[in-house]
Amino acid sequence: MGNFTSTLLGKLRPTLTGYREYRSDARICRRCAVRTQCTGSANAVKLVVRHLWERAKERVEARRLTEWGRRIYKRRKETVERSFADANSCMDIVMPACAGSNG
Repeated sequence: MGNFTSTLLGKLRPTLTGYREYRSDARICRRCAVRTQCTGSANAVKLVVRHLWERAKERVEARRLTEWGRRIYKRRKETVERSFADANSCMDIVMPACAGSNG
């Protein structure tokens, strides 16, 4: 999050499910000229919810999209995926029993 956003939004404790909530100060947002573009809430509070690992996931995704990341990700099918396929064939597993089911 940028400097402006981090100063405008106050950090709250992480929730039990692993998310951190950021709430804006209603006193600042009420007099903001672009509030309608940011939030339409009646109490003039902007709420941003991010997972605790979101920043790490963004860094990993950015690294994967580099030229080096693209090259090494292609090798995944030869190494990681291949070992799962071998394990499944050794145990005669064709498809997991719960794949695609909701129950």
